[in-house]
Amino acid sequence: MPPSEADIAELLPVHPRDFHILLTLLDGECHGYGIVKAIERRTSNQLRLDPANLYRALQRLTLSGLVRDTDAPDAHDEDGRKRRYHGITELGRLTLEAEAERMRGLADAVQVRGPVASSGKS
Repeated sequence: MPPSEADIAELLPVHPRDFHILLTLLDGECHGYGIVKAIERRTSNQLRLDPANLYRALQRLTLSGLVRDTDAPDAHDEDGRKRRYHGITELGRLTLEAEAERMRGLADAVQVRGPVASSGKS
């Protein structure tokens, strides 16, 4: 059964770190180090994830049904260790889409208001 709008709404808002992980996985299955590097490139190094935070986030996203572990062919690093690959689920894709729409609404609200400047009031 496909996820409902209510299922997706419960997952919003999405933490920026999780948003970038899901966005990276839209391009295809990826291992942790590849996710970290893709996020660093996309954000011009403004968002950097250490391995512990990345894997906690991936575990939480997997438990929420947004990400799944995958079996990638030849998924071994240079030391011969098996790499874990991750992919985005349909719920993850729909949640990412809903979060992007939510953020567009926020940006539109700021644009309608006009320039964001200090009013001088505290």
